[in-house]
Amino acid sequence: MRILFGLVKAMQENRVIARNPSILRSAILETLQKHNGLTISDVSRVLGIHYTTASKYLAVMEAENLVTHRQIGMAKLFSLDNQRSEASLQPDGVIA
Repeated sequence: MRILFGLVKAMQENRVIARNPSILRSAILETLQKHNGLTISDVSRVLGIHYTTASKYLAVMEAENLVTHRQIGMAKLFSLDNQRSEASLQPDGVIA
């Protein structure tokens, strides 16, 4: 029963993340901070969001120089752009 409750709670949390763009953006940055390089599939799986959603958010954050990627075969491995992304994780969210 505890396992079922844990799964339901996790699903509810993922729905909240997916519905709020600023929370989703922060969740992606925090996930990349915890793991040293993730593919789009990894990000979508960890956060419980659709692959296309993860891909679009990562592309926007890369254009803003918050994340970078390196090509490994067919996969893109995303990681934080350490200089700028640390500022975006600050409470005020101001990027210098």
